[in-house]
Formats: sequence, structure tokens, C-alpha cells
Amino acid sequence: MIAIRSLVKYFGNRTVLRSVNCEFAPGRVVGIAGPNACGKSTLMKSILGLVIPDKGEIEVSGISARMDSARGEIGYMPQHASYPARLTPRELFELVAALRRKNPTRREELIDRFAVRSFLDSPCGTLSVGTRQKISAIAALMCEPPILILDEPTASFDPVAAYTFKQLVREESKRGSTILIVSHIVSELEQLIDDLVFMLEGRVLFQGSFDALSNLAGTSDLELAIIQLMQGTTHLHSEDTAR
Repeated sequence: MIAIRSLVKYFGNRTVLRSVNCEFAPGRVVGIAGPNACGKSTLMKSILGLVIPDKGEIEVSGISARMDSARGEIGYMPQHASYPARLTPRELFELVAALRRKNPTRREELIDRFAVRSFLDSPCGTLSVGTRQKISAIAALMCEPPILILDEPTASFDPVAAYTFKQLVREESKRGSTILIVSHIVSELEQLIDDLVFMLEGRVLFQGSFDALSNLAGTSDLELAIIQLMQGTTHLHSEDTAR
């Protein structure tokens, strides 16, 4: 569970987040969408504790996001996996488990599902972009965190890895995890999400189920519904938007 209340963030004279309020429930897969520079990344980094908001509060599993203990609740998969060149995946997994102070219960299973066992002792600097992304997925998922934040997760995957990853997202959702996916790949969101948060100019303009958005936009085509939100042609009722 993530609860965000009246979140505001300034970068110099620019307001990046404007009184953002939203909640993300367990067992739900939530897509975070919006045009470039709408505040998506800043919101995610605020949840992760990498950005300190100027106003407002974030609670992660009932813990303030400013507390180090909150970060142990989150599995994070960045858009571009970047690790020390000489670090091996095996060493990375051991480091992640030690930092989380949790048993990496799914590590061996995930290594086999992503078919990366032969790369475990290879320096990360020698691995392809796609293989590093698989390693990043394993690091995020292996300790079964209650919250997952996934930033453009399949951008570097081949079709087999992308299919495997989508299966894992569904499994984690059924297990009760709260899952946030930031993606510009609308077809990917359409396959995976239960709910959508749409942001524009630092505000949440819509938060609700995919079905609710379809009803508002008059279409089951998520890409078209998002375009209508961006163009302001979908009329949003107060009960369908984040308060």
C-alpha cells in the first residue's frame, strides 16, 4: 500500500509536482502515464526516497518514505540498469539480499526463467543491455517485495524475456504486491494494468480503473483514451479523478 498526500516538489522556480494525492492498493497493477516532463519520474523517485518533496507526505506500507526501512519494502527496476563494470550478477544478488536483510526466495527460479545462469560470474560491464535488464528484473523480484516500481521495464527485452516478465508481473499481482509501471508502451500497459494514473504538468488528472477510463473516453482503446486525456477531450468527473 502506498499513500500520497498533498505532494509538492519544486526544482528552482519550476513546480514539478502540484499537490498530488493518490493511493495504490495491494494486488493492483497501476500504469503511470503522461507526456514527457509531466512529473512521473519525480513522483516515482519521491516514493523511492531519492527525491525529497517540499510539501506533503508519502507512506509506504504505513512507513514514511523518508525512512530507510521503507526502501526495504520496494523492489525497483530502473529503465536503464547500470552497475559497476567489474561487479558480477552473483555478487549483485548477494549485495541486494544483504541490503534488504531478506531471503532471496525466488532468486534461483528467476535465474532459470530468464536463462541467465551462464552469465552469473561475468562482469556486468561485459553483458549486453538486454541481459543487464534481466539481471535488474531478478534483483527487483527475488526477495518478493510487497511493492514493485518498474520504469519502462521491457524496453530492452527480446520477445521471450518480455513474455516471461509479463507473466511474473501477473504472478506478483496475484500474490498481493502493489505494482507501479511507468511505460510509454501503451500496448504493454493495456495487457497488464488494472488501474491508470494519468499525469499532466505535475498534476494527477485521472486515477481509476481501466474500465472507468474506457467508459469516460467512450473507447476500449487505451492509446486513444490516453490521447484524449492529453488533448483534454475526455471529460473527467470529480469522482473519477484523484482527489
